[in-house]
Formats: sequence, C-alpha cells, structure tokens
Amino acid sequence: DPAFGHCVDGLIRLDLHSLRAAKRSRYLEAA
Repeated sequence: DPAFGHCVDGLIRLDLHSLRAAKRSRYLEAA
C-alpha cells in the first residue's frame, strides 16, 4: 500500500526531527 508506506515514512521523518531537537537542547544545556 503506497499510502501506508508514505505515512510510515512521514512518521519516521517526524521522529528523526524530534530526536535532533532533543540532542540539540541537550548540547545547549551542557554548554
């Protein structure tokens, strides 16, 4: 199902984005 695959891809992209934001804030706190 292409629609389902696209939905999963979007979720993964969102997860990576939130992970990146969490790492960034952690580095800012450490500095």
